[in-house]
Amino acid sequence: MSIFHFNQFSIQQTNSILKVGTDAMVLGSLVKTGNASHVLDIGTGTGVLALMMAQMNSTANVTAVEIDELSAKDCKENFTNSPWNNRLEIIVKDILEFQADNHFDLIICNPPFYSNSLSNENKRLASAKHAVHLPFDQLFQKIASLLSENGKYWMILPFQDKQLVSDLAEKSGLFREIDYSVNGKPNQPVRTVFCFGQLKPTAIESHEITIRNHDNSYTDAYKKLTVDFHGVKL
Repeated sequence: MSIFHFNQFSIQQTNSILKVGTDAMVLGSLVKTGNASHVLDIGTGTGVLALMMAQMNSTANVTAVEIDELSAKDCKENFTNSPWNNRLEIIVKDILEFQADNHFDLIICNPPFYSNSLSNENKRLASAKHAVHLPFDQLFQKIASLLSENGKYWMILPFQDKQLVSDLAEKSGLFREIDYSVNGKPNQPVRTVFCFGQLKPTAIESHEITIRNHDNSYTDAYKKLTVDFHGVKL
């Protein structure tokens, strides 16, 4: 059984096509949950981001949506075994078909990447990693309809797609408020983390974080960022 241990919960990922990785750790650690009452995790996979949100916010109810039934099976087990099982819900559904009785104060997503790449022959892997099944324009329109008036949407994406994604989001009424450039190593940007809101800010808050040093060890900044979640000393 493939299990990834965090400080306060564990992730069983035997059935999931995508395992726990650095992207989820970075995004989950950067998100500011504030006093959000209702949180939505789109494409939750194993449920790792939803669990991170539940740990960070002791009162939030977290809804996780996942289209892949086998990944959702892992997610349900992880929710059940967590300290916050009464505040976590997994729904097996395409997010574009998802309806909710309430709006969400916080929405998070580690979306499909590689929209211009060749799809993997494995259909589950292709669905998980490629934007063919979840075009960004449709995703943003859905998020805008689900977000509360003062709600925030956080996502992680490839660095080279940041302008394209920002422009598509703005067409749906979502405006960048926070922009993190994520370096794999010094001066090597690989990811961007965005926070969007529904009001256009006068200025975008910009930051930069580097995951590893040149010798491949984790930077002090990354260790400080993720200290509340890592189950082992980095």
